[in-house]
Amino acid sequence: MKRTKFDSEERERARRLNDCIGTVTMLNNDCIAMMKAYFHDVEVLFGYLEFKKRYSRNHETHESFLRLLELLRSFHKNMLGNYASLKKLESEFREYSHRLQSLSARLDKAQSREQKAELFMEMEMRTERVLDDIVKVKKEIDIYMEAFSAFYKEVTLPEMN
Repeated sequence: MKRTKFDSEERERARRLNDCIGTVTMLNNDCIAMMKAYFHDVEVLFGYLEFKKRYSRNHETHESFLRLLELLRSFHKNMLGNYASLKKLESEFREYSHRLQSLSARLDKAQSREQKAELFMEMEMRTERVLDDIVKVKKEIDIYMEAFSAFYKEVTLPEMN
């Protein structure tokens, strides 16, 4: 089968598209890694706060750890929403990848500049949509991870002094 040759403009579009796809993949992988780290750390923090609450020396300290646990539960509930968004995005990402492969195969067979331009445009639009979605989720996760990190330090640092 004869492969289609691309002119310099089409090669540049393909390069930009490939860069964008790489960015989407990297952001997706970053989000997954951050969520894994979060779930590990939050499990440790829940255990720590439960232990401190259970063995607190007085009612005031007990109530203080109870409030911290309530804050952490509320925070965790919001983070689970981000996790659900990430999981939904992951399935969209798989669908996007399959569709992109199909479009790429059609692009290889395309003969006219118009066909190539149309396929490139569809690929670029799909990639931009997925990139926008993953950037939104990543920003949310970044915000929550920063807040969680500050909360984690605030709760655990007094013990280290």
